[in-house]
Amino acid sequence: MSTIGPIELHQALEGLAFPATKEQILAHLDQSEHAALVRSQIEEMPDGTYEDLDEVDSATSNAAY
Repeated sequence: MSTIGPIELHQALEGLAFPATKEQILAHLDQSEHAALVRSQIEEMPDGTYEDLDEVDSATSNAAY
């Protein structure tokens, strides 16, 4: 699985209000034209609430390993 970078993550989550749960992030992706780039890695993140984009970035990086 290839990892996503911060640019792709930012594009996919643009406009999402934080804090956000994993479920809210996935729902936001349903409306994003960049969803295909990040959805699989978001799905691999642990359930929980993420305070900001940096936390999501860390979680997707950890999910890739």
